[in-house]
Amino acid sequence: MKTKLNTKTIVAAVASVIGLAVYGYTSMVGYLAASATSTLPVVLTVAALVCLALRQFAGSKLPAVVNDVLLVAANVCLISSFAVFVLARVSLAADVYFSP
Repeated sequence: MKTKLNTKTIVAAVASVIGLAVYGYTSMVGYLAASATSTLPVVLTVAALVCLALRQFAGSKLPAVVNDVLLVAANVCLISSFAVFVLARVSLAADVYFSP
């Protein structure tokens, strides 16, 4: 059976890959180049990508409940990844923009 492409899932996966690339780039250059990179956002984003890939390619063969759980898991992983990304950079923004 041919898998129907789900546009929303593909857009979410592409946005996740772009976010992962931005995280990697911003962690390796500039002010954060000397600091340690947290692996948690990378792991959470990869987990979200795995959930989205399972949903895209095996979604028609999985029960509806599993499909819904994969969607919720992908969203929780992406929100958590973004939260960790932002919280790690709050002190940087405070140092750069509010220094006397």
